[in-house]
Amino acid sequence: MTVGYGHGISVTPMHLANAYAAMVNGGIYRPATLLKVTADQKRHEKRVFSAATSARMRQLLRMIVVDGTGKNADAIGYRVGGKTGSAEKPNGGSYARNLVVSTFAAAFPMDNPRYVMVAMLDEPQGNAATSFQRTAGWTAAPIVNKTVTRIGPLLGIIPDTKRDVDVSELMPLLWSPKGDH
Repeated sequence: MTVGYGHGISVTPMHLANAYAAMVNGGIYRPATLLKVTADQKRHEKRVFSAATSARMRQLLRMIVVDGTGKNADAIGYRVGGKTGSAEKPNGGSYARNLVVSTFAAAFPMDNPRYVMVAMLDEPQGNAATSFQRTAGWTAAPIVNKTVTRIGPLLGIIPDTKRDVDVSELMPLLWSPKGDH
């Protein structure tokens, strides 16, 4: 009964990053490996999303960073997209409301994703800088922002504030003209 909102589901950060890669790369699943793969080696690939679904997911993930819970991950010019996740930790057959794992899974640049990253914190502590919040938007998302800002140039990605993912067509889906949502 609790699976519908994420309780009772666990994945490793590697599996989460692999799923995000398939979600944003046009819908092709390629199993992750830590081994070097040369260009001439045949890799197992499988289409798991249509290209259109993948494009829509890139829009949604970008919108979460621009105008949602992931605002603190917005590395200006790098067009980061991602999703927050804050989970109560299991504790003796129930969940401990005071213990959380916060995760921010992201990709960039969302108009042509090349990199995926997952920031995960076990039992983050709120402080004045986070308004004493422990959720992923306040704790894990800023890690993605700082990491992308530092590694982007090393990866050859130049920040560009003149382009972005167009999310304008999604806004009418989220907000009705009367303001009730």
